[in-house]
Order: sequence, then C-alpha cells, then structure tokens
Amino acid sequence: MWMRVQTPAAIAAEIANNLDILHTRQQDLPARQRSMHAVFDQTWARLSAAERQTLAQLSVFRGPFSVDAACQVTGTDWSLLAALVDKSLLRHHQFNAETAVYYEMHELLRQYAASHLAERAGDARQWHGQYYAQLLAGYEPCLRAGDEVTTTLKQMQREIDNIRTAWEWALSARHGDSLNQMLGSMYLFYFLPSLVRDGLAVMAAAAKQLEQVQNDDETLRWVYGRILAQQGSFTWLLHEDYDAAEQLLRCSLAILDTQTSSIELAQALHTLANIIYTRDLPTAQQYWERSLKIYEQAGNLERQGMILRNLCVTAPDYATALTYREQALALAAAGNDRRNEGHLYFIGSDHEYHMGNLQAARELAEKSIGIIRAFDDPPHLILATAVLVTILTAENRFDEARALLQEMQETAEKLSIQWHSLLVELANGRFALAEGRLEAAETRLTAVLSNVPNERFYNGLRQQAFFHLGYLKLAQGDLVAAREQWQSYLAAEQIANLPTRSRCWRAMLGIAKTWLCVGDWETAVTHLQQACDLACAIGAQAVWEGKVRRLTDLYQAASPDMASYLRCWIDSLNPPNHN
Repeated sequence: MWMRVQTPAAIAAEIANNLDILHTRQQDLPARQRSMHAVFDQTWARLSAAERQTLAQLSVFRGPFSVDAACQVTGTDWSLLAALVDKSLLRHHQFNAETAVYYEMHELLRQYAASHLAERAGDARQWHGQYYAQLLAGYEPCLRAGDEVTTTLKQMQREIDNIRTAWEWALSARHGDSLNQMLGSMYLFYFLPSLVRDGLAVMAAAAKQLEQVQNDDETLRWVYGRILAQQGSFTWLLHEDYDAAEQLLRCSLAILDTQTSSIELAQALHTLANIIYTRDLPTAQQYWERSLKIYEQAGNLERQGMILRNLCVTAPDYATALTYREQALALAAAGNDRRNEGHLYFIGSDHEYHMGNLQAARELAEKSIGIIRAFDDPPHLILATAVLVTILTAENRFDEARALLQEMQETAEKLSIQWHSLLVELANGRFALAEGRLEAAETRLTAVLSNVPNERFYNGLRQQAFFHLGYLKLAQGDLVAAREQWQSYLAAEQIANLPTRSRCWRAMLGIAKTWLCVGDWETAVTHLQQACDLACAIGAQAVWEGKVRRLTDLYQAASPDMASYLRCWIDSLNPPNHN
C-alpha cells in the first residue's frame, strides 16, 4: 500500500525507524497477522523469561556480533543463544574457518526486541559501548603489527556497525575513558584502508559534538585534543586544505602539549611537521626530533621508523639519506613493520635512481610494490609505481611501464584525490616524452600546470612539470623555451632534498646544452661547473661525469672543436670531494 504514496527508499528508511509502518487494514486477516508487531507478539509470548530478557538485551547490537560480545554485554550463556537460534530468532554463521561464530538478528525483530528493554536500555547501551571500547583498545597493537593488520581490519569491518554504535554512545554519554580507548583503532581503521574521507567526516562530527563540553572534564578535553589531531591528519592526507590541517594540529597541540612525553603529543608533532616541512623544514625537523625522543622513551619502534623515514625523505644528499634509510629499515625489521618497510623501499628506490643505480632501484621498487599491495594502501601504491615506471622507462622497458601506468590510472580514479591524479598525469607526460610522443607529452605536462592548485604541497608536482617541459622544448628545438622552463624550475622555492637537488643539477646541465647549441661555450661551462658542484654535493659525481661525457660524444660529429674543448675541460676538472 505504501508504494502508492512513497518511494522504495523512503519506505525502507521509515521501516528502519518505525516497525509500526508494517501493518494492514485488511479485515479478512486474523488480528495476529495484521502487523509485524502482532506477529512478534505471538512469538514473544512463547519465550521463557530468560529468553525474553536475553533477546531484549541483544537488541543493542547492530549487525554481526560474536559469542563473547553477546555473553559479556548481556550476561547470557551459550545455551540461551542456542535456544534463540533454534527458534530462528538469531542467525549464526562463520565468515571463514578461522573466525569465531557470529550471531545476527533481523532488523525488524531487533526493533521489536528493543521496545522491551524499557528502563534497562541505558544500562545495556553502556555495557555494549564499554565492551567495544575495550575491544578496540585491544585491536590497536594488532593494527600496528605487520602480520596482524589485515586480519584485524577484516574483524573491524565485520563489527563496524557495532563499533559505530559504541562510538556514538560514548560521544553522547560524554564517556571520555571509552572514547580514549577507541580513538587509536578508529584512526587506524580509516587510515590504513584509505577510507580517509570517511575518517575525516567521523572526526569532524565528533569534534563538533565535544567542542562545547570539552572544558567540563579533563579527560574529555584530552580526547578533544586527540580528535582535532586526527581530524587534522585526515585533512592533510586528502591534500585539499593544508592551512586548515595546520590550524587543527596547532589547536590540538595547545591541549596535548601539557604532557610533554605523551604518545598523543608525539603523534601531533609528527603530523604537524609532515604538513609544514615543505615551507619550513628547520621547524619541521625540530618537531620530528622532539617526537622521535618521545617515541624512543615509549619504545615505539613503528613511530621511530616513520620519523626516520621522514628524515630520509628530506635528506640533502645520498649518504645522509642512506644512513636514515638503514636505521629505519632496522627498526622495521625489529618491529615486524612491513608497511613502513614497503614505504622505505620505494623511497630508497627513488634515491638509487637519482644515483644512476638502475638495477638496485628497480629491485627496491618491485619489493616495495609487493609489500604495499598486501596492505590495501592505494596512495603509497601510486607513489611506488610512479618510481618503478620512471626506472623501467630509463631501461627502455616501455611495455612494462605502460602497463603500470594503466594500473596507476585506475588506482587514482578509485582513490579520487587530486594530488595523486596529478601525479599520474605527470607520469604519463614524462613517459610520452621518453617515447618521443612530443605532442601528447606537452598536453599532459601543461595539464598538470593548468590544474595544480595554488597550495604549497603541490609545488613539487608543478616544478617537476617545468623540469620535464625543459626536455620537451629541447627535443622540439626551442632552446629559449627549454632554458626558460629549467630556469623556472631552479627559481622555485623547493625543499632541498636529494631528488630535488638531483633534478637541479640536471636542469643546469640542460641549460648548458642550450648554450652549447648556440656556441656560447663560456656560459655553458659556467652552468656545467654549477651542475658538477651540486652533483658532487649530493654524491652523484659518477652520474654527472657519465652524462657530460655522453654530451661530449654527441658533439663529436657535429662540432669537433666543441667536443675537444669539453673533453679538455672535463679531463682538467678536479671536483671537490663533498662526501
């Protein structure tokens, strides 16, 4: 009858909130069949008092719940659960051979049973909420352990309706201790499978709910500070509003910095450093080092490894980066932190590529991708794959690179984060350039420049587009435009880490080529010397020498005098030892 006045979606929503909608006015049916309430009344009347009490208390659960949860929350036992299964009031099943038995109640029956909780409803919800708070506290170490992450995430996914119900109860009851227990696992659940946008919505709603009451209780204020930190972290991970992310973290620190050695403080400092390092590396390094000391005091190997990974990413030269990488890998091995190990491998792969060690770089990238795929980590899978595409392209393994680019494209579309989509566009442009498809390369690279937001965290993508456009213009024979693109790259304010400095000396070498082409040897040599100094400073002297000697060979046929001049200059060069 309701189809005549409402849509199916509206009817379904009303049923979820109002069991009484399911009735009929047909007079030729017995009274016991004219509504779902009447049907359930007949069943209810045939239950024992203990079965009624158990069924009513079980109504606080949403979705599947374990035997342990049922017994702990309601005080029931296996025999009563079995009796309710026999009467078809509960369903029971195993998701696989390794999981415990789970029970589930039909939503209509759950609504009916909930109406019989009466004055005990508040107690039942509290028992339910506290049970899941303790459960999540126990899950947190498992979510940080490599071998147990996937299994624990699957368990949380099965129980997510009950977890959300418990979370909402703790928020509405202002139960700070339970919220504190739940926060770590809640964050990791939304972070690890890349449910970042959902996580942001959950934390933003929680922060709004606690904003007016957080000063009433010390524990609630501490929880509020942690929630702001997580909200800021999710905002940063979306790469959409870095100013908002920074503001949230600073508000969080105003609360959390009252305890100078807490893990929560270290995590907030860590995330804030991740947000600001592209514009203020010295301050970011201070925050990282401060958080590292707290993690060391707490014996938190995972977080220590993450800080060392940050220091590896921002290291100015190969030797320093390698030291940090080896230290972080040792911690990852000691803590069985496979996820961080996977991240470190692709960072190391990028560094080895810039040092010209293509085989080592490829092996590290392949190891990284193998690990990251196992963790359902699309953002870092895109990063690792981008590095491997670059390496395969340099090795002229174009078919393999093309297949990986397609995978990157599909992953980025599912992820739907602009930063990663632009990274894929950049990778496609660079690949088209390597294949000699200049028009396609120009379309891709200029699209990056056109679409990149005016956010500092996007500067690296913007500058890499300038860098590759320099090679594009050189290939097109437009020497002035090539020089302008490389000068734009060099003039930009960038973090002076190993990959950036590597591209800088290569841009200087490119500029030198443009001057050699017009016969201005003196200006060319000036840029060659600058490129040499920077290449030696980061530990890439051998790569630089190889490129310049190939440049000399290139000019041998076209201009013997120029080639002879360059060869004499290279042979007489004694670059300083910066290592």
